[in-house]
Amino acid sequence: VPTTPETSAEEVLGVKQGAGTEEVKAAYKKKVLTSHPDKGGDSETFSKIRDAYLTLTSKLNPLEVTTCRGLPEAPQNDFQLRNHQALVRELFEKDGVDLDQSLRRQAQALDELGLRAKNLGAVNQNERGEDIFNQCFYLALARSYLGSDSDSLKDTALNLKRTIEASVLQAHPEWSNSRVGEDVQAFSDFLFYVLGTHALLSELSVAVFDVTSGGVELYIGGVWKLAGDKCR
Repeated sequence: VPTTPETSAEEVLGVKQGAGTEEVKAAYKKKVLTSHPDKGGDSETFSKIRDAYLTLTSKLNPLEVTTCRGLPEAPQNDFQLRNHQALVRELFEKDGVDLDQSLRRQAQALDELGLRAKNLGAVNQNERGEDIFNQCFYLALARSYLGSDSDSLKDTALNLKRTIEASVLQAHPEWSNSRVGEDVQAFSDFLFYVLGTHALLSELSVAVFDVTSGGVELYIGGVWKLAGDKCR
């Protein structure tokens, strides 16, 4: 589907102006069957189709979004999540917790630790030089591991993705192309599958700061758990 900057989202998907949610979704699913790189399509065309889909669905329901940079977590499943920030605030209010206070406390903790949030985007390239999306978790993990921006950042992120997801699929092969895949956003709990057993990664511990909720998740490597047990 060749497009130009003037091509509208409706033209990319082949729907009429004012098309409803179901019509947009149906057109998107039909396009994905032939445009997705896994189906023999090219990444540029697929990206344009996906961006058009997101543009139209965000107009139809501004609370419907997806993951890292607003891309569908898995085109095959085509499911959407409500805006993460709005959902977090709604849950905090429901439980009577002050979200703004949590965010202030996290900001203070990050400052005392000498850390800062850094947006690395969510696009990387695979071994064939093709764009892969929803890679924010691995890019952030690589940046923290390297300690600074580096020419090897994206290569390190890709290596972490391959290593971690291989361990996940070894334990859960049924997750292939659903929870694990080329363009599927990673879950931080994937770290459970490598921090306890992998020869290199078991020497690491990872703190995942969520700047939307003000929370932090700690994943302790197997080497450090063993050391802690010995200290007791």
